[in-house]
Amino acid sequence: MPDVLTVHVELDNVSTHRSAAIQRWLQRHPHFSFHFTPADSSWVTLVERQFAKLTTKWPQRGARTVTDLTPTM
Repeated sequence: MPDVLTVHVELDNVSTHRSAAIQRWLQRHPHFSFHFTPADSSWVTLVERQFAKLTTKWPQRGARTVTDLTPTM
């Protein structure tokens, strides 16, 4: 990877992402920059928003199987 590029990674606020092993890895790989979402802000990430949709909206419409939960285009 060219020295001028930085890879920005958005992570949730789980303590494993802040462990000593991860910090050592980041020191060895300075082209990576971790950004942590604030605690209690699952609404920020699109993945969490999709999980919220699965658990609240679709099952209320009578979904009984995984196939029922697959959105139609």
